[in-house]
Amino acid sequence: MPIILIDRGNCSFVEKVRNVEKVGANVALIGDTDDDVVEKHVMADDGSGHSINIPSFLISKYAAQAFKEKFFEGAPIILKVEIDSAPENNVPEIDLWYSTPFDLFPKKLMNLKSSLEKFENRIKINFRARSKRCLFCPA
Repeated sequence: MPIILIDRGNCSFVEKVRNVEKVGANVALIGDTDDDVVEKHVMADDGSGHSINIPSFLISKYAAQAFKEKFFEGAPIILKVEIDSAPENNVPEIDLWYSTPFDLFPKKLMNLKSSLEKFENRIKINFRARSKRCLFCPA
């Protein structure tokens, strides 16, 4: 299973992952270029991510650098990517992220609610909004 590691920056996450998919990889790893804790970041969709068919992960600058060093040394790199698609209760969870609480307009929420009702109790939706205090921190 080909996995491609690329650096963060210069274009959206969606564009990066789409390009990785186009060259035939099955997984995209995006190496952070900052020393920040990657758990503080969300790989946001630019509105066209619905056409992506491969998983992608943001990894720390430290991990990305370690992979690159081993690669250039000629050492074999073996990664195991495991995605659990069946939770114990068989109800998948989806997090819907919004840039700010101000994105949650009542009309938009009502339209979303009517669209989601057809899924009944088969999917659990978690609505998330970034805090105004920290643009890079999950709510």
